[in-house]
This record gives sequence, structure tokens and C-alpha cells, in this order.
Amino acid sequence: MHIEENKAPDLQQALVSSLYTSTRSLVAGAVAGTIVGLTVAVASAELAARMIGMALPIVGALRVAHALYFQKRGDPSKSKSAESVYEGGAWLFSALIGLLAFFTLSQSDDAALQLLVTCMAVGYAAGICARNAGRPHIARGQLALSVLPASVALAMSDDPVRWTLAAVNLVFVAGLSEITSGTHRIFVSALEGAHARAEEGKRALDSLPVMAWTAGCSGETIYQSEQWLEFMGTREIGSGNTTIGLVHEADWPALDTAWTAALKTGADFEAQYRLLHKTGQYRWVLSRARAERDARGKIAKWHGVCVDIDDLRLPRRRALATAG
Repeated sequence: MHIEENKAPDLQQALVSSLYTSTRSLVAGAVAGTIVGLTVAVASAELAARMIGMALPIVGALRVAHALYFQKRGDPSKSKSAESVYEGGAWLFSALIGLLAFFTLSQSDDAALQLLVTCMAVGYAAGICARNAGRPHIARGQLALSVLPASVALAMSDDPVRWTLAAVNLVFVAGLSEITSGTHRIFVSALEGAHARAEEGKRALDSLPVMAWTAGCSGETIYQSEQWLEFMGTREIGSGNTTIGLVHEADWPALDTAWTAALKTGADFEAQYRLLHKTGQYRWVLSRARAERDARGKIAKWHGVCVDIDDLRLPRRRALATAG
């Protein structure tokens, strides 16, 4: 199954998010481009090369700022413009590297500068093919834009050795393109496997005779099982805390206090309260939850269950009513 053909939204979102997972590598590319660009801008006598060299740090800094923005803001896959902005910045940065190599190789006689820009173009292309393999069209575009201008400049030379180097570069581009495709296939296969396991887990939770749910670190609803939706009589999963307005007003203050304390401390949560049933009647439920923590020990999610215990409490209520 190919993700783009089958339009699996969650898998596509994961591929888009992969563009933002390694901010350090993005910073490394920007720093390397800045060093090479400013070096050429200072040492080269060619105006075009100097202007491109000065533009590289600006574009690199903007790309890093864009990535850091989405890293703090949240999941970039939820933004319709995130991938387009990333793609434009990636291709522009790669094009500047390629043009820097083209003008330096074709107009400058400084062998050291020529070696510097060639190493930058080839090294950047090699790194980007693996980094952006989640979105191969971006990686291939960067590969072509950063390396092919250097090959054109080498082919324009009268030196047969440079012609050979131009041909080697073309072979290099073809090889890296294949590496990108292979890495993409592995990446997609791993995501599809994870997606299948997640779906299997969801089916297992839906089959349990309890109302299972998952919430984010701040308590916002992420998942509710079929049993929960059946209890409420709805097929929609609301946002935020979906129990607000469904809990009996007499039980809400204690529930809210217990849940807020759990969110702050990370301690296991447990509470009994009356929840509005699809019949319009309130039923007693027992709710329990435990925090899932990430590698740093911070709360990542909450996983819980809610059990209908109204029938268990009925004899007690009848006994109290009789005694009264």
C-alpha cells in the first residue's frame, strides 16, 4: 500500500511531521551554509557568488526559525501550510547552494573556494536525502538543485578531468535518489506497521466491556472506545474534557478537584460519580486512569477506563430508601 495513493491522513501527517523531527540537523545545515556562504562572500571577486553567499545565512536562519516555531507550537502536520513553507525554504536553500557552486566553479580561479563549494553541495545533498526521505519529492528536489548546477559548471569547462567529475556527479545524484526511495519505502513500511498495530489495539479496546479512553497531558480527550460512545449515544468524539456537562452537578466539584490534582501530580486517578446516560438518566460509574510518561519522565498521555456500576449500587440505594 502506498500512502499517497491511499490518502491515509494519519500516515501522511506522520510523514510531514518527520520533516521537523531533527532540528539539530537543520541547524547544522544552516550553520555549514552560513560558513561557506560568508567565506565566499568575503574571498570571491565575483558579484553573483558574493550576493548568493550573503543570502545563504538569511535563508538558513529563516528555515531554523520556522522549524523551531512549529516545534513549540505543536504538531506541524495539523497546519495546511507547514509542508509548503518547508518545501519552499528547502528548495530555495538548496538552489542557493547550487548556484554558489555554479558561479564559483565557472567564474573563479580560486581552487580552494571551488573545493569548498563543491564539498558543500555534495555533502549537503548526501545528508538531505536521508533527512527528508519521508517526503521524497522534497529530498529529490533539493538533491537536484544543490548538485546539478555544479555538474553544469564542470561540463562547461575545457578540462576533460572536470567533464569526468561532472559525469561522476550525475551518477552520484542517481545513486542518492535511489537511497532516498529505499529509505522512504522502509519509513512507510514502519509507519504502516505501527498504524496496523494501533488499529489492532483500538479494536481490542473497543471489544472490552468497559468504557476506555485516552487523554492528553492536559486532560483533553484523544480517544473514546465504542463502549463509551454507546453509553453516551453519539458517534462523535468531542474536544477538551468531554465529561463537562454530562456529570451530575452534585458530583462535579469533587470529580473536577480529583482530576485536576491528578493532572498536576501525575498520581493515579480514581473517582465515582453519576454520568448522564443516553436514556436521559444518570448512572453511577467508576473511573480510573494512569499516566503514561515519556523518556524524560514527563506525562505524555492518560489512559483510563470507566465502568458502569449503577446496577451494583442499586441494592444499596434500595436498602437506604427502605431504611429511610
